[in-house]
Amino acid sequence: MSRVLCHIFISLQAGDDIILKRMKRRHSRKDAIAFAAQTQAMRPDLVLGADFIVGFPTESEDAFLRTLDLVDACNLSLLHVFPFSAREGTPAARMPALPKTVRKERAARLRQKGEDALQQCLQQHIGRSVTVLVETEGVGKTEHYLSAYVIGATKDSTVINGRVTAIEKSTLCVAP
Repeated sequence: MSRVLCHIFISLQAGDDIILKRMKRRHSRKDAIAFAAQTQAMRPDLVLGADFIVGFPTESEDAFLRTLDLVDACNLSLLHVFPFSAREGTPAARMPALPKTVRKERAARLRQKGEDALQQCLQQHIGRSVTVLVETEGVGKTEHYLSAYVIGATKDSTVINGRVTAIEKSTLCVAP
């Protein structure tokens, strides 16, 4: 498993089986949880990310709560969250839409859940040695795909090894 990156991004879309079926996804909630557990058992330092669409037509509050719960059940740390928007000509566009206010509110709740999960993940990296690909002005990504600022880094497109000393907002602070 050492040849696998220490971050994986999976397209989950939702945490409720009925909504997943209506989205025509080929996986279930149980499949997602099993995949997360299996990969994290093989590589305990793995950081998982996922994308979600909230407010899909017919999504009840209970269905949405199952999506919120999936963040914990899969130990997800990096979320991309999108409120549903109909695409003309798709089956979902013909389904009864949820009010835009509900979609936006659910997206905000899931984004907050994701931010809380990310902060927990970042806390676990304090004191650890990391490798950072510096992209621009000292900011880049670790091998776990976490944002990092390398203290004193001035050269872009370099790889720097260092130790995480702190967290500032959602970014690791790394001392070379």
